[in-house]
Amino acid sequence: MADFTQEGSIEVALSRLRWAAISSKAVADTLATSFVSPVLTAYTTEVQRISILDTERDIATFHVHQLIHKSKCNKRLG
Repeated sequence: MADFTQEGSIEVALSRLRWAAISSKAVADTLATSFVSPVLTAYTTEVQRISILDTERDIATFHVHQLIHKSKCNKRLG
């Protein structure tokens, strides 16, 4: 496993809490009364947009291959 931690990850956040000597109980008490919700922005970055398009293209390609495979199987059986 790589020794890489991503900024903004839970791992980095917990590491910083430990470094600051904030107790697990204090974290748990704070989280128990917190409201956590994802925030979706209207504008994605170009890298994210390209990544989403690549993923959608991969999914479409997978489905096409599945249809071709199914068609070939049906021809063999029929």
